[in-house]
Amino acid sequence: MIARLTETWARRPPSPTRLVVDVTRRCNLRCEMCKTWARPRTDELSAAELASLFSQLPRLTWLDITGGEPFVRGDIEAVLSSALQLPAALGMFHFQ
Repeated sequence: MIARLTETWARRPPSPTRLVVDVTRRCNLRCEMCKTWARPRTDELSAAELASLFSQLPRLTWLDITGGEPFVRGDIEAVLSSALQLPAALGMFHFQ
């Protein structure tokens, strides 16, 4: 995993090794510091679209699922399940 992540320091790999995906801007909190809740809602990628995206990144080593609050999505289980179907190269799976 370390070798795959550090290769980006020496050269551009053929496909991304790290991805941060903002799966929603919706949030059930009203934090003054980020105000995600105050921003206009926009279209979100569906669980199927996210699964397709993940499947196109065979060298992905690090995946970070974030948002607003990802767990307000009704299909978050499908999103996380599709992420877990990634190739064995995935060594870091983080969500918040």
